[in-house]
Amino acid sequence: MNRKRETLTDNHHPDSILSILEHHAHVRGDAIAIRFLENGDIEKTSLSYRELHQRAKQLARDLRAQCEKGDRAILWYPQGAEFIISFFACMYAGLLPVPYAYSTLTLNEVQQKKILSV
Repeated sequence: MNRKRETLTDNHHPDSILSILEHHAHVRGDAIAIRFLENGDIEKTSLSYRELHQRAKQLARDLRAQCEKGDRAILWYPQGAEFIISFFACMYAGLLPVPYAYSTLTLNEVQQKKILSV
C-alpha cells in the first residue's frame, strides 16, 4: 500500500491551532486526536478529531450565549478530555482560556478571590 499521507504542508497553510484542528477534523476525522490513559496503560478516554471539533464548537455556541468576546474563562478541570474540549471551545468562542491547576481541596475565600481576579 503506497498511499501518500496528506500533511498540513501539502494543501493547507495553518494560521492557528483552530485551523489545524478543523483541517484534521475534515481530513482525518475518525483518527484519534487525544487519548487519556489510566495508570499509564489503560485507555480511559479518547476522542477523534471530528468529535473534538464538534464538541468544542457546541460548547463554544453555549459560551457565546453567556460571555462577551475577549472575556477570560477559568478552566478548572482535572486532567482529561473535558479540559481539552473546553480549551478549544474558548478559542472558538473568542474567549481567553485561563487554565488553573485543578485540586480536589476546597478553596478558602482568599483563594477564591485570587481566582476570580484573573
